[in-house]
Amino acid sequence: MKKINVRRITAAVVTVLAACILFTLFSGKINVRADGEGAAEGELLHYTIFGSLDGFDIIVSGEHVYDGQTLAVGTRFEVEEGCSITKIRKYFGKEEHGTFVAAIWDGDTGELIKQYDWTLESGKDAWEELVLPEPIEIEPQHPYVVEVQNTKESPYYVYTRGYFDDVTIEFFDISGGNSVFSERPGDMSTNAMGGNANFLVDVEVEYFKPAETPTPEATEAPTPTPAPEATEAPKETEMPTGDLEPEKKGCGGIAESFVAIMALAGAGFVLIRKKH
Repeated sequence: MKKINVRRITAAVVTVLAACILFTLFSGKINVRADGEGAAEGELLHYTIFGSLDGFDIIVSGEHVYDGQTLAVGTRFEVEEGCSITKIRKYFGKEEHGTFVAAIWDGDTGELIKQYDWTLESGKDAWEELVLPEPIEIEPQHPYVVEVQNTKESPYYVYTRGYFDDVTIEFFDISGGNSVFSERPGDMSTNAMGGNANFLVDVEVEYFKPAETPTPEATEAPTPTPAPEATEAPKETEMPTGDLEPEKKGCGGIAESFVAIMALAGAGFVLIRKKH
């Protein structure tokens, strides 16, 4: 009997399993996020609090200095999903210029999260953006405040009225009283602006939305196999009546034939002897 080579069989099994694992790993689809990290399939989205200002009047305040201090104006907000703040935005009037202080605060604890110097030239009447050196991770359903403190060289600010009442804002939770200000540098803006005014201070957030998992289609239940119809039992065969005893063949005929053959043989033997 031929001897089985156990080592060769084991090596072949291991090779097949390794091939199956490699095929499983590399046949799946892998998407890469913008930051270069492997991630689930999805979409990278960006949101801002303010959108188009068409139809809204941009109002420029008069000089506003409180006890020789500058004024900070901002917006209190929450987000629907965990995301990252990547930019601070503000609509600047032509009168505003110099080095401003932009900040992000925890609206619940009053803790300063980050603060930045922001230098702008005058002569603009448009949105300006400050790209943050590092994104700030924020939690959903938690209050935050973004604010910009003006300068002594340009103690002005711009605002509009009724924006939060008339515009549907996606992804952010914004309601009345979310335009806030502070007249004391170093303090978070908590004073609500009255008169339905909205300071044009904003953030841009980045949110990675995972792809929705398709719901599997419902499959119909298999049709039950009908039970086989009952079949009638075969009818019993009637036994024939009468004499069923088989015909007997006796041994007398065989014996008689044997005797006759022996007789003929004997007669032939006798005739041959007489001739000789």
